[in-house]
Amino acid sequence: MKKITTIVLARHGQSTYNAEDRFTGTYDAPLTARGREQAKNCAYMLQNYAFDVVIRSSLQRAIDTSQMIIRDSNSKPIMVTDARLNERDYGHLTGLNKHDSIQKYGENQVFLWRRGFETCPPGGESLQQTLLRVQSFCREKLMPFASQHSTILIVAHGNSLRAMILELLKLTSDHSTAIEVGWCTPWILQMHQNVVTNITIHSDSDHITNTLPSHVPHRICKHHIPKKIASQDDVAIA
Repeated sequence: MKKITTIVLARHGQSTYNAEDRFTGTYDAPLTARGREQAKNCAYMLQNYAFDVVIRSSLQRAIDTSQMIIRDSNSKPIMVTDARLNERDYGHLTGLNKHDSIQKYGENQVFLWRRGFETCPPGGESLQQTLLRVQSFCREKLMPFASQHSTILIVAHGNSLRAMILELLKLTSDHSTAIEVGWCTPWILQMHQNVVTNITIHSDSDHITNTLPSHVPHRICKHHIPKKIASQDDVAIA
């Protein structure tokens, strides 16, 4: 009988554009000091996992986060980079402050650009288009790896992970606005015969929001991060 496959989904740590509340999208913003700390905390939460495969987007904030997660682990994974996991392209909104955008275009219009499933921001990409490329990734890359390996880490972005959760859990687009994956807040999905049977959401925060439909089996695991982990000095990322 096919064994359980564990797929860990992790969003990158805070980037400079995140810190400035800008639309980041495909802009290659680096991690902030807080983002590197979040990645270290994520590594602590995942310290008991030995990853066979690590797949990350082609954006540096995801690459750096993935390296920090596995750096101190015993894992010797296959490392894969796939641009289909990149953040949604925000087009002409990229680099704009979100508050300023609301002042200029109106709250309803900005919300529609951000969370409307079929609506594209000017010159950008809709959530539906993001889902299509993530579906392609799942079909052509993730599922073949999942059939051969037991533990896979995916490091990507808020919207590409939102799309992946919709795909793996077979949820409709109606759930897309409710799913939120926090920075370096790993979601552990257990799969059997390509069906997600259980989800554990790990967090070091008291403010995590349960955003999954009630019929999806899941639990939230709160971690206390030792100060020596959270405050240690960074070392160079390979």
